[in-house]
Amino acid sequence: MFIGIIALAEGCKRLIEINLSGCPLVSDNSVQALAENCDNLRSVNLAYTNITDEGAYYLAYGACGPKLQVGLFYCSHRLSSPPHFFFLLSPRLLY
Repeated sequence: MFIGIIALAEGCKRLIEINLSGCPLVSDNSVQALAENCDNLRSVNLAYTNITDEGAYYLAYGACGPKLQVGLFYCSHRLSSPPHFFFLLSPRLLY
């Protein structure tokens, strides 16, 4: 678990956009913290990270803004479902 992202999410509740592409320390817990704490979040890039289905579900159903652009490119090796599946589950997610 990467404590830095969790602390950022808890301390910067007005965060609008974050690019975590290529950060190997991004975890499902980090994504959960973003989804639960950053109500204004409109864009998150998680390409080339190690999130799993659990992290993607947090984004699909978390407290983030009404429309959330998500980058999940090259995360498919950790996701049991294809990335586009999560966009079908939640109409608020933008690909």
